[in-house]
Amino acid sequence: MSPPGGLEMVVFWTKKAARTADLIQSVTAYGKADPKAYGVLMDDLRSTASRFADAFGSNDERGVISAADAYGQTLVGLGKAAKVPIVTPAHAAAARLARELGGAAKSSGAGGGDVGVAFFSDAEAAAAFTSRCPEGLLVLDIRLGAAGAHRRVPGRIETFKKD
Repeated sequence: MSPPGGLEMVVFWTKKAARTADLIQSVTAYGKADPKAYGVLMDDLRSTASRFADAFGSNDERGVISAADAYGQTLVGLGKAAKVPIVTPAHAAAARLARELGGAAKSSGAGGGDVGVAFFSDAEAAAAFTSRCPEGLLVLDIRLGAAGAHRRVPGRIETFKKD
């Protein structure tokens, strides 16, 4: 599936590895302690992910941005409830900047650091995000497309394929 035509994505990294097992353990403990509230948050994440996929598949870049922002906000709520930093201060700063520029940014994967992605409906906003990316974050020169994720290295392109 190709991204919506006008969608610009900027991938960024905190330069630190996240301890996914610790995050999962804390969220699991929260789920056991308050299953009803946990269920509401999980349902919200699932429905927002579905909205994101539907918007992506129907070439609706504004819908992608809206769903990504909502998903990131729900991750903030889940982190607060589970008392674990799913959304780090650096990722929160990236989300604020992306919103200021008309886009959205969220952590990727289990959260707690590592990689995030910002979504914009125009190249100028993506470029402004890249040039103003919050301290502590490194913008990665990664492009997504039909051939998969690529990392441009001077003189060559590395392609990562799933075995």
